[in-house]
Amino acid sequence: MTLNESRLRVGLSLSTPPLMLALALIVWTGGVSGWVAGGLVLVALISGWFVLFDFATSIILDTDGIIRRCIARNHVIEWAAIDRIMRRPRHGLVLVTGDGEHHILIDRKLDDSEFDSFVTRVRAQGVEIQG
Repeated sequence: MTLNESRLRVGLSLSTPPLMLALALIVWTGGVSGWVAGGLVLVALISGWFVLFDFATSIILDTDGIIRRCIARNHVIEWAAIDRIMRRPRHGLVLVTGDGEHHILIDRKLDDSEFDSFVTRVRAQGVEIQG
């Protein structure tokens, strides 16, 4: 089973770092302090790193665990390491590992059939669903 993040959210996440770099260039060429431009570049680089390595564009339920597919890597979380999965009040799913780490699986509201299918597959692996 594969769940995809919304296209709008993926597009906004991908466009933020280049837009921040463009803003830094405008600020720098406009004669504003180099520190301001440098700060914007730093924010762009940090947000770019998170978009590439930690923003899940989709998740896959596999026999080995849940795979968070990011742009630059696949993050596999084995079933044995998962403590529970929480459904947030308005939208999205958050995975909690046994050592307390929280991972956003998907940040959109799932329709009822998607959520029911997800719950069935996750509970079959012995993982608790909250919410």
